[in-house]
Amino acid sequence: MGPSPERRLLPIADSHNDLLLACMHRRERGASDPFGDDWLPGLRAGGVVFQVLPIFTEEQFVGEAALRRTLEVIALAREIAAGHRTDVAIAENAADIDRIIDSGRIALLLAIEGPSRLARRSRCSRPCTVSACAWRRSPGTGAQ
Repeated sequence: MGPSPERRLLPIADSHNDLLLACMHRRERGASDPFGDDWLPGLRAGGVVFQVLPIFTEEQFVGEAALRRTLEVIALAREIAAGHRTDVAIAENAADIDRIIDSGRIALLLAIEGPSRLARRSRCSRPCTVSACAWRRSPGTGAQ
C-alpha cells in the first residue's frame, strides 16, 4: 500500500548531501553548470522544496586557506541561486523559506559544517558554529 494522501502532500527537505562540494569539484574540472545539469532535475523530480547546502571544507584546507575555500563555496552557492533564480533561492530566515517554497521554488539554506577548522590556525578570535533547522507543518494533518 502506498503512502496516504496526507503523506504525499508533505514537502520534502534534503538536509544533507555534498551538493556544493560536488558542484565545486565539477566546476574546477571544466563543467559549466553542474547544478543545473546534475542536481536540479533530481531535486525537482523528487519533490524537494527545501535543500540545506552544507559548506564543508576538505581536510587539506586549514586556517586562512579554509576560510578562503569556504568563501569560494559560498560564492558558488550564490552564483547557483542567481543562475537558476526561477527554480531556487537562498533563504536567510524562516520567513524566506516559506516565501520561496510558496513561490514554487526550492529554498536553499547555507550551513557551515565543521567551522572549527576555520579558526584552528587563523586569526579568528574564537570558533563559531552555525546550525540551521527548518520545520514546516502540513496544515490540518498534524504531520511534521
